Amino acid sequence: MRTFVIFFLFTSNILWSQQTNKSVFSLKPTLGLSGCQIHGDSYDGYNKLGFVAGFNLNAQFTEKASAELGFLFSQKGSKHVPSKSDASYYFLNINYIELPLYFHFYLNSKYFITLGGYGSYMINYYENRDYVDQTGWYVYNRYDFGAVTGLGRKVTEDLLVEIRFTNSLVPIRNFNSNTYYNNPVARYFNKGYYNNIVTFLLCYKFDLSKTRANNPT
Repeated sequence: MRTFVIFFLFTSNILWSQQTNKSVFSLKPTLGLSGCQIHGDSYDGYNKLGFVAGFNLNAQFTEKASAELGFLFSQKGSKHVPSKSDASYYFLNINYIELPLYFHFYLNSKYFITLGGYGSYMINYYENRDYVDQTGWYVYNRYDFGAVTGLGRKVTEDLLVEIRFTNSLVPIRNFNSNTYYNNPVARYFNKGYYNNIVTFLLCYKFDLSKTRANNPT
């Protein structure tokens, strides 16, 4: 992740030096709601709601492509409520500080796709199974790394909405058992718990290049 940050800053500096008269940088405060689930916990469905808030620094490469470095607070986890067929209860909430790096590619004047990755640091978590507080019973990994894909749309020139999918590439909690899978893909993705998130985001863009032009130092 540190390499991504250095790359972003280096590339952004080149862009600034080459395009000082153009709108290159923008700051994008971001709010969102997530539907969360955990791959590996035996429960299905994006039943746990999470909150996302923070900001992103965007650097425009061309009219069709840009890079974005973010700093976000993100809630993830899982939830299962009792039903007629399954009386068990489960709730897991994990609070993260997340540092994502995205690349946006515009398909036309309105729509764009997002590709990238993220690194997260776990602040704390709460776990309850069958109405028993199990926080601290199991070891959750402090760091989470994953992949990001998304589809977004400009509502106005400065207001954007996006649906984004994030998936852990490393376990957030390791399985205790040594279960073996014949399929190599299954072996890789079944070592423990993995975050699986769908997020609806609302972003507003503040043009930093114009701010700098209006307030020279």
